[in-house]
Amino acid sequence: MKNNQIKKAMQDIQMSEETKNELWGKIVNKSERQRHFYKKTAIAAAILAILIIPTSVYAASEFGWIWDDVEERNQPLNPYFQQENGYTEAAGFRFNIERAMCDTNVGVVYYYISATDISGKNRNPRDFSSEFHEDSKHWRVDDIVYSLGINDNSTSTCQYDEKNSTSQKAYFYLESEAIEQPDSTNQIKISLNKIEKVYSDGKTEGTALESKTIKIENTTKLPTLTWQLEEKGNLTVIVSPILARIKNDTGKKNSSNENFELVLSDNSSIKDYFDFNQSEVGKDGTLPENCFTSKSKENKQADTIYRYHYLELNKISGIRINGEFYPVKNAERQPD
Repeated sequence: MKNNQIKKAMQDIQMSEETKNELWGKIVNKSERQRHFYKKTAIAAAILAILIIPTSVYAASEFGWIWDDVEERNQPLNPYFQQENGYTEAAGFRFNIERAMCDTNVGVVYYYISATDISGKNRNPRDFSSEFHEDSKHWRVDDIVYSLGINDNSTSTCQYDEKNSTSQKAYFYLESEAIEQPDSTNQIKISLNKIEKVYSDGKTEGTALESKTIKIENTTKLPTLTWQLEEKGNLTVIVSPILARIKNDTGKKNSSNENFELVLSDNSSIKDYFDFNQSEVGKDGTLPENCFTSKSKENKQADTIYRYHYLELNKISGIRINGEFYPVKNAERQPD
């Protein structure tokens, strides 16, 4: 096989252009170091290796969570993602957890999941996901549709990965950044519904079937700084690289509205512009750069959660609550 034929064959292999060029360069460099007699053999062996290795291996080695423009600064979290092997089968689909970052400390999770049609009916798994209502036109009576979630957590969001999906295999990004019970995040729930009625306007009615679950094998704990503030009504403040929690350890609903700031080593701070400092918010609703990206209060626990871009903990000098400063030297750091 000639070099140009080999290179053409590589173009048909499903991998990124960068990976193709890198592999091609290695093949050429290796073959140039061989005697002429062995040159063809070296190239053929290299091409054979490429062809027999599943493309998913290359995809796994290049995996990186697709952060949007707002959260692109969170790319330092990518090393926390682990390869997963958990799966379950239901309704003629096989659901695999491909990659996961599951933090059981502050409750931040990102799951990359695939759904494959194993029914032999040549179905596109995307069309049977209840996350995408525009595809309900494909549904018929007795169809079984599915939805992906993190236990019964209502704050999780699911996004279809159109770029990497095929007509037989669909990929989804499933994430939640405010789990109420962080130690219960390591389980994916696949909810199933059987379509009973289809109306002319596209609306449907269905019956819930028994759900399936997949357990995450690898969990992690993001590093944290923790302040115990008994003088503030027994508050616990936990700060991680992307999320902070204020917890009322008494177990009672915290009726107070704390003015919370993260103070950085350069004397700047990340402030709460949602409930405080609103005069600095633009007329069009735009927030200053030194603002938390979101703020939420939990329903079941007396927690307030503050979300922000990735931040190295060594850049934090302390926290400020209602104007009172608490230095980082008073916090417990995990891991030490």
